[in-house]
Amino acid sequence: MKEFLAVCADIASVVAVVSVIVTLFKVVKMERENRRMNEKVDLFFQVEESDRIEPTGLYIRRKDFTRSEVLGTMRMVMKDQGFFSTKHTSEVAFLDSLEKVQSGKDKRWLIPVAESEFVQFVIPGNVPEQDAA
Repeated sequence: MKEFLAVCADIASVVAVVSVIVTLFKVVKMERENRRMNEKVDLFFQVEESDRIEPTGLYIRRKDFTRSEVLGTMRMVMKDQGFFSTKHTSEVAFLDSLEKVQSGKDKRWLIPVAESEFVQFVIPGNVPEQDAA
């Protein structure tokens, strides 16, 4: 009987050690994921005609990076109240690029806009001289 209890104790010890190792692995994995989800994703306009990239000065944390959050943040840099209009936000590529940022493949969000669409937004470098004063 003592031998049986000794074997059970040995098995319990092995199970405990394996459990600790698995738990540590999961904690490290969760910490890494938490760090990734808290990364800031910077927003940029990519003006298609000139292929220039204009920073908005805004960011969204990856965990909050949803379609509605992106569109709401874009409204923060509009010249006039109301709604903005860009061709890109109604295309499938918009959702594809959103998914890339959410999954961690991209660390910045490039919003393609035509020059005519870009004038709707007020960001550094896009403020007319009379508005800057």
